[in-house]
Amino acid sequence: MTIVIAIYAAFISTVALLWQIYTWGKNRYRLSLTVGRQQVYPNGIDSSPSEKIVFRIVNIGREPTTLLSFGFECDRRRISENPTPITYEAYDGVGGKGKPIVLHQGEWHEYRLQASALDVGRLRAWAKDTKGNVFTSAWLDEEGKRV
Repeated sequence: MTIVIAIYAAFISTVALLWQIYTWGKNRYRLSLTVGRQQVYPNGIDSSPSEKIVFRIVNIGREPTTLLSFGFECDRRRISENPTPITYEAYDGVGGKGKPIVLHQGEWHEYRLQASALDVGRLRAWAKDTKGNVFTSAWLDEEGKRV
């Protein structure tokens, strides 16, 4: 009988340990980055639209995180068949351009850029936090489809 109780206790302990590891991973901070194209009517619906590229960074974890910098990388159009990505930093909270951005659970930050300012093929967003982690979004092609 004691062997059965010992096996049962070992099983329950293992399940409890695995559950703690799972919840620890879920409780950490996690960022979701999306990039998309959006039509904006600056002077109402009767005005001509301008296209914007919108980057959104959302903290989907449970712990707050601090963004030090974010930006995007893109492939220039019509340069070559296999272009090298070019990285642009849109925000730098360390280099004097602004303060670091703190995102709590469910909070988001959005950055918009005039699409005509870029002549790009593919585009994706990136963000860097205080721990040195770099998060990236999926690539977006010039038609606005995820690649």
